[in-house]
Amino acid sequence: MNTDYMNYRQNLFKSKIALIKEKIRHIFHNTHDSRETARSVAIGIFIGLSPTFGLHIIIVVLLWNILRYTDRCRFNLPIAISLTFITNYFTIVPYYFLCYHTGAWIYNNVNTSLDYQAFSTQWHSAIERGFFHSLHYLIKRIPGMFKSIMIGASLYAVLFSVLSYKLVLYRINRIRSRNGPQ
Repeated sequence: MNTDYMNYRQNLFKSKIALIKEKIRHIFHNTHDSRETARSVAIGIFIGLSPTFGLHIIIVVLLWNILRYTDRCRFNLPIAISLTFITNYFTIVPYYFLCYHTGAWIYNNVNTSLDYQAFSTQWHSAIERGFFHSLHYLIKRIPGMFKSIMIGASLYAVLFSVLSYKLVLYRINRIRSRNGPQ
């Protein structure tokens, strides 16, 4: 390959990384309420980890439209939407497999002999049918799996949204107290 082209690609990649770092730095150093930013992260992670795959952005936008007029529950829409992509096409099957086993353990379902390959095959065959058809397929055909996924995903959504809220709030306040808002 041409070395000029490789240098161009490398510089392009470095400039994109620098832009992302600047955006993250801006989040920590802006003058917005730190609770609003932490709330945005928590809402994005909660909805992203909730068992509503395919509806995440719609739910965030609806919630934002409802809560944007209240002073106590405001959140940053772009931050929340971006964090819903924590579950995506590549991570959804492993995440729901983890949720399935966690929910089955909590639900005390002893039939957790479904291995990852079988789970992945069933999940992909359901997704290929479309959102509503796959939801119907999962609820009717695999009710134990659906209950276990709902329980496990709800647990992880609550746990990680609370942890992310506290961690982001602590981190923003610490950075702002040390450096001051910029």
